[in-house]
Amino acid sequence: MRILLIFNPRSGTGRAALAAKDIAARLHGHTIKSVEIPPDSVSSSAWLVPHLADADACVVIGGDGTLHGLLGALIHTEIPVFHAALGTENLFSREHGMHRRSIRAIAELLSQSLAAKKTRDIDVVSCSGPWAAPKLFAIMLSTGPDAAVVRRVAAARTGAISHASYIAPILHEATSPHLPLITLAVDGKTVLERRRGMLVVANAREYAVRINPAHRAVSNDSLLDFVFFPAENAVDLVAWLVRSRLRAVGPSSGAFYVQAASARVKLELRQGYTHHAIQADGEAVSLPDAPVLDLHFEVVSAALRTLVPPGVGFEAERRAPASAAMLDPVATS
Repeated sequence: MRILLIFNPRSGTGRAALAAKDIAARLHGHTIKSVEIPPDSVSSSAWLVPHLADADACVVIGGDGTLHGLLGALIHTEIPVFHAALGTENLFSREHGMHRRSIRAIAELLSQSLAAKKTRDIDVVSCSGPWAAPKLFAIMLSTGPDAAVVRRVAAARTGAISHASYIAPILHEATSPHLPLITLAVDGKTVLERRRGMLVVANAREYAVRINPAHRAVSNDSLLDFVFFPAENAVDLVAWLVRSRLRAVGPSSGAFYVQAASARVKLELRQGYTHHAIQADGEAVSLPDAPVLDLHFEVVSAALRTLVPPGVGFEAERRAPASAAMLDPVATS
């Protein structure tokens, strides 16, 4: 098989280039080509399309943000992708059974996946808003203090990051958390109106530090999972996140969970704030200075082809079917 290794030299505290060489050396019996992600490719992945033209599979070496930035090209070419994750959270690789702790173990699993030749088409999400073209994401998008932390980290970033990079932004955000007023409409019906808090739009279960607020999300069921946590301050939010981490959010808690193929979200800044904060797949989304944002979310079903590691099943086939718009209290237990 012809395998394209795509690596981000700024990921994995600079280890991605060495990881690409190590993985290439361990892939016996395949034709290997490696390509480095150029530093000026933030706004478009079109540069990658010619490299994928003659590949049978591709391996993305880097963090969740690296894969996020390549979604457009990967979807366009329909080449099966494997994520060799070297980031801080590695949510995509965890969700799809690709996560391993060492490069050697990643290479072994990749070899097994290539030999099995089993693929799965998963959903991605299109988010239309105040930008020229819709934003795509594969894991989740959120607005709230978590997104504000990601924005602060991105603003201060000069190279590779680690968990320590988040400490100061988290402390800053704890003193005055970003909690916008959120209105959510599903199938033309408003189900949440101008409530202050945090909203997670999930295409998968995984979330930072295993909080996993959208515990029931599945990436190949043609549905999005919207989770709202009402909060007026940092104490409220921390309580929600702890409950979510412990899966102790119940029907009477005041949070709710809605599943839908599409939805509209309106965000209004709280008094004293000048900037919205949105993160998608752990990456800060660039936004205009506007007091109100209108966003439209839509599932793009079976858009991204992935390699399926041995032993990984098909979650959407194992769970009960969900309605196109199911509104109910959060029940993550």
